[in-house]
Amino acid sequence: MKKNFVTQLFSICLFVVFTAVNVSAQQVTEAQVTFNIKNAGIGVDGSLGGFKGEINFNPQQPENSKMEASVDVSTIDTGIGMRDKHLKKDDYFDVEKYPRISMKSTSIKSTGEGSYEGKFDLTIKGQTKEVTVPFIVDVSENMYLIKGSFEINRRDFGVGGNSFMLSDDVTVSIELEAEHPKITGR
Repeated sequence: MKKNFVTQLFSICLFVVFTAVNVSAQQVTEAQVTFNIKNAGIGVDGSLGGFKGEINFNPQQPENSKMEASVDVSTIDTGIGMRDKHLKKDDYFDVEKYPRISMKSTSIKSTGEGSYEGKFDLTIKGQTKEVTVPFIVDVSENMYLIKGSFEINRRDFGVGGNSFMLSDDVTVSIELEAEHPKITGR
């Protein structure tokens, strides 16, 4: 009798946990990670590829959502091959030792209709710093389009050292397309 009660209680707890989370992992179908930095006063645009990530996002309960992603630094592309090769060296991204840049959410909250703010641990060259990322989510019948951008100081991550020519501030933009989840419960 006691064993049966414990089994039933455990089953009820599992049901409550799974329906309260109310989120299923979404498959990212497209991802674009770009950046902009000033070099000698001129804006330099670039991109990073090799996106890997897992998105568990629920617009009704953003506080229960999780996002984790990384990009392959060896894919850096600024449109100038010699510059890209230099950026892969140890004084910039040190691709051999630190092949990926990663982000992992620590909290997500709604800031208005379709607008959110996430706190993320961003790791570049083994240095992890918290960044705040405002983002919007457009929901269609079967897809989420997530767009956000944020600014970082490249020197906080040991990228590039002191330079009179290269700005410290880098704007990073992320755009993801993910399958709309099958939401259950609630």
